[in-house]
Amino acid sequence: MWFTGEADAFEALKDEIGEDVARSASKGLRPTLRITTFPGKGLTQIGGRPHLAAGAAWPVRGPAVNVSSMAIRAGKTQPQAVPGILRVASKTRPLTFLAQADLSEAPSEAAALGLPDHGLLQFFLDLELAPWESSRESGRVVWTPEPASATAATPASVVASTAARGSLRRALAPPIPNTIEGSAALRQHISGEDKGMGAYRFALHDRETGSWTRVGGPPDPLGNDPRIEVAAIALLGTATPNATQWEANRGRVIEAARDYAMIGQVELSTCLPEQGHDGVAFFVIKAKDLAKRTFSEAIAVYQRG
Repeated sequence: MWFTGEADAFEALKDEIGEDVARSASKGLRPTLRITTFPGKGLTQIGGRPHLAAGAAWPVRGPAVNVSSMAIRAGKTQPQAVPGILRVASKTRPLTFLAQADLSEAPSEAAALGLPDHGLLQFFLDLELAPWESSRESGRVVWTPEPASATAATPASVVASTAARGSLRRALAPPIPNTIEGSAALRQHISGEDKGMGAYRFALHDRETGSWTRVGGPPDPLGNDPRIEVAAIALLGTATPNATQWEANRGRVIEAARDYAMIGQVELSTCLPEQGHDGVAFFVIKAKDLAKRTFSEAIAVYQRG
């Protein structure tokens, strides 16, 4: 769901959700950079093999340290996944490459989003454990200021998908009510309408074109704002606090979440179509670490609708 400006958003949404909600939504548009499947002149791509720096090692993750909590989390909804978690959790394994964005295709737009204005942002994920663990270990963001001209060799244990050449395009994303950017006014408008949240999301879905994959700007979560999830883990030790915990700590969790920025989100079905994966991987980082380009501090959050 992408718009070119306030007038475009208002016209697209007003008939479905009413003029008041459409007007509130159109005033909350935020810039982002879409990773499209239209080939460009740079090295942006979805799937395939990354252009790492010459001599750079392929990102790996070491043995997991919180295996029991992952197994408990999986056991509540997908108990069949527990044996797989126990099988791989003690191993050091290469991460799967998802996508890369060539920031030199949109240097001024990238800089305005707090990102570097050159080089490649590359996204990797632990497909086996990321669904059960939001952490620095379950994913990796690599910034490669000077990428090699050839793609890196894929580790034998990683199945590479077919690469799709892409490009970066500036877009305006609408506010999502359950994110930090979703204003109280918008939430109030939606809750006061008979059609409510469902109609708003339906209207946005009707506008969708292409992948959800993007870099910078606000997230478009399938559940809670991933920055709120990360803040809840840091403060409460869980991404899913119970109702009592949430009511008691809501304010400080949301305030802590404002310290985080989204580096990017990647729709798995577009970069790993042959493997049948779905869901969206979000990569968030504290704003101070983003400013210092310390991408090793990025945290991966996997969500599935």
